[in-house]
Amino acid sequence: ILRSYAPAVIASLLLAILIFTSVKPYFRVLGDETNLMNVSRSMTYERRTDNVVMGLWYYDLFFPLIRTLEKRPLVFPFFTHIFHTILGYRVENAFLLNFLAIFFLFFLIYTMIKKRWGDIWAISAIILVASQPILTQCATSGGFELLAVLFAVISYMSLRWFIMDRSALSFQLLWVNLLMLANIRYEG
Repeated sequence: ILRSYAPAVIASLLLAILIFTSVKPYFRVLGDETNLMNVSRSMTYERRTDNVVMGLWYYDLFFPLIRTLEKRPLVFPFFTHIFHTILGYRVENAFLLNFLAIFFLFFLIYTMIKKRWGDIWAISAIILVASQPILTQCATSGGFELLAVLFAVISYMSLRWFIMDRSALSFQLLWVNLLMLANIRYEG
């Protein structure tokens, strides 16, 4: 297994590193990305899923004054919360999540194309996908768009497997991935 997927891992990792070294990661859409980080902060520190709009710092402690229900779905803040739990709270964890999302996106595209046409076409396909400017902008931002694209590809692969194998396991995998896709973006 390692020999057959080693080129996919290496090519995907190199392209993801190239994207993150060539385009500086920063928050681009402040109304969305900072709210997503705020919800992940609430998940980490308060075990709540609300957006703190106003608060008061008093002797190095933060006291929320106004809370609102978040209008965006909670999958991206939840995954960011998992990184906060493992690595500690940092805003860079959103960029780390997008780095892993683009790595797995390239890896899945590589494996899909390799099965049908071979290694050269698979490398060409991920280079073609990586050359799209909107993908590099979304990958180096703190937004949820890239995670939505990743789960769209995973859902497509699950649907393909369900059509070929019509078993309970393949349907469960398809259903779970479609639920995740629907809860990443509000347009989902």
